Amino acid sequence: MKVGDLVEYIGDLTSPYIFTSDPTLQPQGYGIVVEIIDQCEGMCYCVFWPEAHVEQWHDFTEIRIANEK
Repeated sequence: MKVGDLVEYIGDLTSPYIFTSDPTLQPQGYGIVVEIIDQCEGMCYCVFWPEAHVEQWHDFTEIRIANEK
């Protein structure tokens, strides 16, 4: 995964009120990876979610590249 990749969220529920249009609080659309911390464990991927106009940090297991199903 690299900066600029289009990703989708596959993790558990997110923080309340970030994705207000979805009652499960999960991003439903696609996001764009905007920053990656190298040699990091945990929340190493910053994704911009256009539906909420917010950047949020994620673990590698919470997101996947959109065209890799």
